[in-house]
Amino acid sequence: MIDRETIMFNPMRTSTAFLILIAIVLAMVGSRGCTDQDARDAALVLEPIAIENGDFEADWGDEENHSVLVVPVSGDPYIAQIGNIFTPPGWVTWFIHAPGSWDQPEVRDAHRSVDPSRVHSGDKAILLFTFSRRHDGGFYQTVDVIPGTRLRLTAWAHAWSNTGLDGYEWCKDVGDCSCGVGFDAACILQGDAPPLSGDPWSDAIQNFVFSVGIDPTGGTNPTASTVVWGRGAHIYNAHAQPPAIEVVTEGESATVFLRSTTAWAFKHNDAYFDDVELYTIPHSTYLPFVLKGSD
Repeated sequence: MIDRETIMFNPMRTSTAFLILIAIVLAMVGSRGCTDQDARDAALVLEPIAIENGDFEADWGDEENHSVLVVPVSGDPYIAQIGNIFTPPGWVTWFIHAPGSWDQPEVRDAHRSVDPSRVHSGDKAILLFTFSRRHDGGFYQTVDVIPGTRLRLTAWAHAWSNTGLDGYEWCKDVGDCSCGVGFDAACILQGDAPPLSGDPWSDAIQNFVFSVGIDPTGGTNPTASTVVWGRGAHIYNAHAQPPAIEVVTEGESATVFLRSTTAWAFKHNDAYFDDVELYTIPHSTYLPFVLKGSD
């Protein structure tokens, strides 16, 4: 496991077999998404539900919003105004807070004109990041729904996950290099990455986890047991979709969540989100793996 304070590389721990395993995993994943649901998707009749600013193209000046839901590890969630969090119109930023363990992220627009690779479509995406700190946070939005409606949520995301590792100086601070995968685009389902071995480079594949979730009751606490989370995914260097989530609504509102969680305090823990879409779908005989709530 990577030490969360000091990351050192020991070349004696990196076996040829393990490097081959990593190469096989990366070769098996693509940049579209971590699931293979194309055939099922083609058979569904999906009807979109309006998500305000789901493409993150709206100008922050439209609302000039610094609102954040702070979720203490111990205590009740509360709304705060934080100056270096530029919450996108239509959304509320949220993060888990336990200073020194789970720290406050910053939020701002990511512009295609600055780095096209950070935007899935259009001119902008949204960036949530911490610098040499860990985070567990994202965005949420509550929408009006008809009770008993089956919803499906998707989003695009990826990370720049970068820190100094002995033996990998060529990657340090390089904007299109993420520790564990280098310059490759990677989307690996949580649980399918190579197991933690004590080698910092290979272990770094598990630093970021992206997921999407829905609270079918309309609640806004991301840690509530009513939130249904999709399976997480480790996504780096290019936009891909973490597994979609499907739920049946229980009231007249539902809340959609985007989430980024990091395992270690890397120098650059940057999470990008774009193109969030919510649909109503017919009754399905298959649901992706889900996790209810979190601690």
